[in-house]
Amino acid sequence: MNPADITATASPVRGVVAAVTVQVGDTVSVSTRVAVIEFLDMRHIVPAGAAGQIITVAVEIGDTVDVSQTLVVIEPRPAAATTAIDDARHDLSFFTADIAEAEPDDQRLLRHLVPENRLRPYNIRPIIDGLCDPGTVSELRGGFGVGIVTALARIEGVPIALLANDSRHLGGAIDAEAADKATAFLQLCDAHRLPIISLCDTPGFVARPDAEKAATARRFRGMFQAGAKLSVPIVLVVLRKAYGLGAMAMAGGDMRAPIATMSWPTGEFGGMGLDCPVRIGYRTRLDADAGPAEHEGAYQSLVTVPYEPGKALNIGTAFKIDAVIDPADTRATITAALTHRRLVTPT
Repeated sequence: MNPADITATASPVRGVVAAVTVQVGDTVSVSTRVAVIEFLDMRHIVPAGAAGQIITVAVEIGDTVDVSQTLVVIEPRPAAATTAIDDARHDLSFFTADIAEAEPDDQRLLRHLVPENRLRPYNIRPIIDGLCDPGTVSELRGGFGVGIVTALARIEGVPIALLANDSRHLGGAIDAEAADKATAFLQLCDAHRLPIISLCDTPGFVARPDAEKAATARRFRGMFQAGAKLSVPIVLVVLRKAYGLGAMAMAGGDMRAPIATMSWPTGEFGGMGLDCPVRIGYRTRLDADAGPAEHEGAYQSLVTVPYEPGKALNIGTAFKIDAVIDPADTRATITAALTHRRLVTPT
């Protein structure tokens, strides 16, 4: 089959299907648009020369979406062909109906996953796994833009999308690649009507000379534009840091955009990260201290002044967020918010 015939076969289903492309073995570089798409979970193998083959799996999802948003491309995984096809079918299941609820993990374990030391990084993935139905989390583009984790999953059988900061990379700050990744993910969620759960722990976006060379500010703007266009609900859960434009981007471009904004007791809020303003604004005073120990002691006392009012419990008493919750109640609170949205929003 020549490329023109393949394109003609695929064109009629663009805009009405979700597709996952799985590459098996050594493959040649072929444009996504020449993949044959079959309906109703059928497989079609397209010869791609002696070097390998391309397998494309697709299902009908009903709603018409913008042509540029019709394909869901999942990174190839180093697995056998059968496993890869099973993974593809699992990924595509998020664009179909709800399924039976699975028994969740013990939610009390979530209380121990964010360190007491506010400067210590931690792995966000156990939190994601703990919140979602067991075995349903499917991370997308894990090797790109590693400062932000994007994943599809289910909570009480309902398909959802997860957007989360990873504090192990730049302390959770959003760089250019993470912004590009998040922008594409928000567009994907909106196109396929997936509610978004945002797990926020960011001091802002990266601002330094190499970030300026990478056009971070321009690429970061894409998150705000994608957030402003969202027609699906977003729920914001602040795990620790929620500072400046980074927190706004994680909230869909505006802290008032989420249908529910909640924080764990470890949450902290502010117009920008506290460390730099203190070190810059009080530089003369800090430099006047005799030695490193005195310098650090003075710095910690100065940081405490803006840190205390920005703690989640203080922000919550001023009604700037909806609630400060026990981490063990996060899953139930998310479910309640999404259920309420379904009840009050006409279908």
